[in-house]
Amino acid sequence: MKGVHRGKFLTRCRLALAANVLGVAVALALVWVPEIRLYWVGPTQVSDDDVLRARTVPSLLTLAEIADQSLLVLIEPLDMRDPSRLKQLGEGVLSGSVHLAGRSVATLPFPFRAAHLDGGLPGHQLQIAGLAPLRLLLGAYMATHDQRFLDAALRETLAFDQVDAWRVVPRGLLWNDHALAARVPTLALLWSLVRQRDDLDPAAARSVLELADRTGARLAKPELYNSRTNHGVMQNIALIQLSVAFPTLPRATHFKTVGCTRIVKQMRYYIDPDGPVLEHSAGYHEFGRELLIKAMRVFELSGCPIPPEWPQLLERVNEFSHLLQRPDRTLPVFGNTDHAPRTVEESVDPTQGPVPASRLYDVAGFAVWWRGTETWPQTQSLSQTVVTWSNFPSRAHKHADDMAIAIWAHGRSWLTNSGYWPYGAAGLEDANGWRGSNAPHFLGESARVVRETVLLGAGTSRSVSAIDLERRLQRGASVRRQIVEIGGSTWIVLDSAAGKEVPLVETLWTTMPEIKVQAAGDRQFVLLSNDSTATARLIFAGPLASVPSIRLGSLVPFGGWTVRAGRPTPAPAIEVQQRADRMP
Repeated sequence: MKGVHRGKFLTRCRLALAANVLGVAVALALVWVPEIRLYWVGPTQVSDDDVLRARTVPSLLTLAEIADQSLLVLIEPLDMRDPSRLKQLGEGVLSGSVHLAGRSVATLPFPFRAAHLDGGLPGHQLQIAGLAPLRLLLGAYMATHDQRFLDAALRETLAFDQVDAWRVVPRGLLWNDHALAARVPTLALLWSLVRQRDDLDPAAARSVLELADRTGARLAKPELYNSRTNHGVMQNIALIQLSVAFPTLPRATHFKTVGCTRIVKQMRYYIDPDGPVLEHSAGYHEFGRELLIKAMRVFELSGCPIPPEWPQLLERVNEFSHLLQRPDRTLPVFGNTDHAPRTVEESVDPTQGPVPASRLYDVAGFAVWWRGTETWPQTQSLSQTVVTWSNFPSRAHKHADDMAIAIWAHGRSWLTNSGYWPYGAAGLEDANGWRGSNAPHFLGESARVVRETVLLGAGTSRSVSAIDLERRLQRGASVRRQIVEIGGSTWIVLDSAAGKEVPLVETLWTTMPEIKVQAAGDRQFVLLSNDSTATARLIFAGPLASVPSIRLGSLVPFGGWTVRAGRPTPAPAIEVQQRADRMP
């Protein structure tokens, strides 16, 4: 009988163990199966015939054009006439010290391995997943014709393909929408350089094409489509690029159909019919303009019919760009925008002033006023005033800068906002919040507060421009800003607020690193330019709660920063607090 009882006991133990194992398995399946299904695209089916035909079509000129349509910023703008710099960057990849996006060096042992996806700064990870090291190797080869770099580029790609092919869930930004899109022009460039080599291993050729095919399959997957921002635009452009650069892929026609269909729908809300790209940023307006130009070109290359409204839309996009761009190639800083000068696109002539010189975009939420454009590009009498109050549901690149103002005059910025703070760096949340802009806000107000800004009135004459805005919150609280610009030399800003719960309103008036701020009494400050005789004076009046103070490079509390070329730089800011002076 003891043996029988023992057998029953062991049976119960086995059943309990099996139940536990089954429970764990079910729990794991519930967690991981949806993740696997989200990214799963099935096996690639690139045949020998697909590879053979891809070695002759499309033309090398077409591949080169797709390769030039980069969707990723690598480092400082590469000068293809500087072979020594390009060689240096390629050698850096081979030695494991990679220069990416103008930031600090990333330590990435050559060739690629999965651990690279987790390394470096957050800004590096997008570059790595987007094949930036491969692009640097190809740039070094084109500059030097040193076969080492091309051989290394192929090794880097095959190593990347192995990681991409065998993973079932993402690691780092491996399958990030932007990273996937950014790979396509680089793969086109690689293929243009290796496809005619007599010593090209057929297995290696198939791996390159299979990587391109899997990339397209994920870009086309509805569940991975980012339809709300420029990432979706890039996904669609990359799909069409794939269909043009790799027409022999089994899914090439599908990629083209998906890309062309989706982007036509997306352009209807990505860009305002009056011209501004609806992403809360001067810098991302320019990026969106570049994407529209790329989209029109890949439509031509692929045979997709260009929507009849796009050419006129591009004209209006260019018009807004012309209003934003200054003779020194800088942009007014609001949202995720950098203070560094930009490369001027051919579609905007920097030698000519904008026409019209001032414009109100009441739906997009911008006002731009120029003075002195008749002497353009001479800066002595030029001034630009930009006011922003846009806040769209996507919140793409949005900062808490509703009703912020940017003033540029006599060739320099005088009042600005902090700008495009690097991801992962200390201070990011504050830089994107109210204290990173000069917008008036309640003391301690969250950047995520539900709000609506209403345009109460605006007007422009030959010598005066004015605007009246009110930002409304719940429970009757509101902040109002009225701005009057006179002749490009005088600005009057009237801030008022109504709110019982938080009676104090604050504003940080940020200047530039090249400007020295001196107090000239309790309520007056003189702004002195370090490199010219130009000066400005700020005078504060009204129900101030305390004497205004100067902050410089402070993280706690945040204040006194601008970002240039991706690097936060201390810049003087005047902190002002006032009492809410209207009843809610």
